[in-house]
Amino acid sequence: MTTRELPFYQRPTKLTVLPNGITVLSTEIPTILLRLEICFASGSAIENIPGTAHYAEHMLAGGPSRTEIHPAFRELYPKGMSSNACTRWDGTRYYVQSRASNAELMIKALVNQVFHPEFNEQVFETERGSILNEYEGSKEKRSFGQWFRRQLTGNQYALDRSAVGLPETIREIALDDVKNFIQKEYRATNCLVLSSGGLAHEELLGLLSTIDFPETRKQPRCIYPALSPEIKTAVFMKKHVSAKTGIYWTSETTQKEMMAAGICFDLLNTSPLGELIKKLRGERGLAYGVSGGASRFPVREFSLHSKIGLPNFEAFHEAAHGCLRDLSAGNFSRLLFDATKAIIETNLEASKQNTGIEGPANILFNAWAMDEFLTHDPVQTLQHITPETIIETARKHFSPTTFGRIDRIPE
Repeated sequence: MTTRELPFYQRPTKLTVLPNGITVLSTEIPTILLRLEICFASGSAIENIPGTAHYAEHMLAGGPSRTEIHPAFRELYPKGMSSNACTRWDGTRYYVQSRASNAELMIKALVNQVFHPEFNEQVFETERGSILNEYEGSKEKRSFGQWFRRQLTGNQYALDRSAVGLPETIREIALDDVKNFIQKEYRATNCLVLSSGGLAHEELLGLLSTIDFPETRKQPRCIYPALSPEIKTAVFMKKHVSAKTGIYWTSETTQKEMMAAGICFDLLNTSPLGELIKKLRGERGLAYGVSGGASRFPVREFSLHSKIGLPNFEAFHEAAHGCLRDLSAGNFSRLLFDATKAIIETNLEASKQNTGIEGPANILFNAWAMDEFLTHDPVQTLQHITPETIIETARKHFSPTTFGRIDRIPE
């Protein structure tokens, strides 16, 4: 068992892989608070039936009684503790937050919750109704984003839906489906114990050494299926929405190329495209999105879009294609490039100095889930980005021949 320091933060951040295959990742912060998590890199992207990973989270997080307090945490709640769980496409997180002096009780409660689940058919069916209500409650706000990805992926990938699943699949999931998912995916090599707050890495390892983890299969970490998008034009029509148009495309990028792409997008805000949006909207209205990432999901999905009036759609696309060609040709301000790079570096440094406990925990989980930033310092990577990197990145990843178009039009 070896421990290595991750010198990318202003505070001590260390990583250890236990003999049983579980990864331990911690960042020590001078505070009386502590956030502990047990995470699994098994999210909705790998499930056979949409919603299974989220269903498993609900069953484990609530416990056999399905009361507001999981039995494993009843001793801790009077001590000022909170707990919850969440499922995303790339993983599920179970977490507890309290005083660092309660660390031993916290880690034991989490292990009990995650590795020793108890639930029966009656509880399982009761929870089905709760999940269906959750789907209905959040359906409206996520409808456009999921429709967008469905056009992109042709229903072949979990990014086109919420981790909650779909109503028809939620009704289809059986108790054995959830048990089989847990047995298959909740394994040591897919597991992370994460600590953020007033607990040293060595103390955390000491606490973990006293816990008898169940035997788990040491298979490699799950690899998400490759994204094979259907590049095309799509039109979304719905009442009570503003007109919006944009382009989207996908490309496989490295960390350095990804950071260069971010600078490209920032430069577009000061390009003729950005000026067009300001003229039409009277504000900075150019937006972009990136999803996916790193070795377990190397293909990233890009989008460049804005809410503008329907008569301006063609002007947007003409300007967008022209400005992306300008980036490939090196036609951008070097002064703005330097300024953008400096802003990004400042923000990265500021994020390292965050003294809260939730923010650092999120940063470390994302790094672990994506298999990135644990081996690459983003600030050092940024320093190696030059104007030539921008030109190379734009030529490689921003080719107009690969763009799809998306229009959102009010009915």
